[in-house]
Amino acid sequence: MDILSTSPHLEYLELDNIPDLSPPETHNSTIHLDALNAIVLQGLNPLAVAFILSTIRVPRCRSLTIRCGLRSGVSAQKLLTPDLAHLHSAIQDMARTAKFIEIDRYGTGRQILTVGDFKFILESEEADQLWEAFRWLTLALGSGGPTLGVRLALDDRGPGSFYLEPQFSSRITELELFGPSKGKMDPTQWALRQLEAIDIRLGIECMGELVEMLVARYGSIDALDLNSMAELSKGVPRPSPLAEIHFWYIPNSAAKEHQQKRWFMQVRKAAPTTKIFWAGELQQFDEDH
Repeated sequence: MDILSTSPHLEYLELDNIPDLSPPETHNSTIHLDALNAIVLQGLNPLAVAFILSTIRVPRCRSLTIRCGLRSGVSAQKLLTPDLAHLHSAIQDMARTAKFIEIDRYGTGRQILTVGDFKFILESEEADQLWEAFRWLTLALGSGGPTLGVRLALDDRGPGSFYLEPQFSSRITELELFGPSKGKMDPTQWALRQLEAIDIRLGIECMGELVEMLVARYGSIDALDLNSMAELSKGVPRPSPLAEIHFWYIPNSAAKEHQQKRWFMQVRKAAPTTKIFWAGELQQFDEDH
């Protein structure tokens, strides 16, 4: 910290792979780095990251990348503490050009939260830590930042199922799904009322789950069932129509191609106004002609 305190004209700060770096026992003053415009902190102890970010004042910072691992059961608040409120204005500026908050969750145990030029890479598989980071980012954006939807890229090849918190799922506008495995995503969670587009990279054996999700959004495939009508009568808003669904699976046999066409028609009946793309091409159906 002595180096930083004597470098008021520093414009770029990167600390990489220093796991033994620890906060000093005594350091009560803040460090003003008015010229600093980019920060990269990765491979550090979470306490060291929290200390650095809580100590420095960087009013002109326009890019912040944090990559950190948290042990199982450790709260993300150990890293993203309330003491970082002075960064909120800078993070709001970083988010000005963003179209949405991007969340990428990989089966390899890495979760990435991105908005504009702010990137938080969490080396952990625990969804609770991701939700804590998301809540912190939502607080940082606050009333002074842009109101953004969420683009979620979910790799289903990791261990265990993935639970979408209701507070989070209500913000999702785009969904991208990877992975060949089946049964880890619960369609009953999937009444994603703000969802506008889905990008599917699953095997065809998983496609039935998407039909279940569409039915959960719109009622039964052929008509709204009694439960859906009762929901409407209570004034519960229906989800917004899906604009597009993109699929990238290519069948490798005639049987699977037939299964694909049959399944396509199920999707078409569940979401009749949605544009359906297969390998980048818009699909036409008999009733479209």
